[in-house]
Amino acid sequence: MSFFSSITSYFTGGGEEPQKKERKKIIPLIDADKINIVALDDLKSRNNNESCYICIDGYIYDVTKFLNEHPGGEDILLDVSGAQDASEAFHDSGHSDEAIKQMEAYLVGRIQ
Repeated sequence: MSFFSSITSYFTGGGEEPQKKERKKIIPLIDADKINIVALDDLKSRNNNESCYICIDGYIYDVTKFLNEHPGGEDILLDVSGAQDASEAFHDSGHSDEAIKQMEAYLVGRIQ
C-alpha cells in the first residue's frame, strides 16, 4: 500500500461506507389507552419558546420547559419542533438510554 493510499484509507475509514446504528424506538411505559391522540396539524404552532412540541417515533413530547436544559441548546429542539417528525434527528444524535428514559416525563400524546 502506498503512502497516499494509507493516508487516504486512514482519513476515510478504509473506504467502507459507515454503517448506521440500529436505532431503538422510544416506547413509553404508559398504557396506550391513557395517551392523548394528537393531530399533526395541531402541532404546527408548537414550534417556539412559549410552546415547543416534538414528535419522535409517533409520540408527542412537550419540551417547552426543557429548552433551557437541553445539553445541545434550545435551537436544536426548536429546529425539529412543530408538525414534523424529529425521530431521525433524535436517534442520529446518539442519545443515551438515560436521556431516552427522561423523555417519558415530557410525553403528552401520540400522533393520530
